Amino acid sequence: FFLVGMAGLLTSLLDLRGQEEIIKMPVPSSRTIILLDTSASMLAEDVRPSRLKKSLLIAKHFARKAAGQQISVIAFSEVHKKIIPFTTDLDLIDSRLDSLGDLKNHYGSSALSLALQESVQYFKDVNTSGAANILVLTDGEETAKTIKVNIPSYIKVAF
Repeated sequence: FFLVGMAGLLTSLLDLRGQEEIIKMPVPSSRTIILLDTSASMLAEDVRPSRLKKSLLIAKHFARKAAGQQISVIAFSEVHKKIIPFTTDLDLIDSRLDSLGDLKNHYGSSALSLALQESVQYFKDVNTSGAANILVLTDGEETAKTIKVNIPSYIKVAF
């Protein structure tokens, strides 16, 4: 009985899957920035549960449907902050977006034009043959001083 148990133990320790095979995949050249307004006006509940939480649901839905794209999330109000660098990791995107759901920015204004202009800078290193997109999720209330936004022709912006 002991020998049979040892033979079973040794067999279970063997790696029977075979040799590891390395597969090279191209990095997706399509990139999208989700620019998310987190100002105080986004806490309004005229849209249930709130404008911010509805925007987070839309961002999650977009990320799930954007197969093969690298996605980055930038939150903005008075200043902008990159929450997620370009990635295809849906679990990371979901968890970081969930963490923004309880945000209580009662004093924040919207510097939309500044955040949009700064987002364009993240595409400086992108090959123009790949798609470069910015999806802006906002209520459209610009309360900060506006600046002139210069968006290159290869970047598509959707509000």
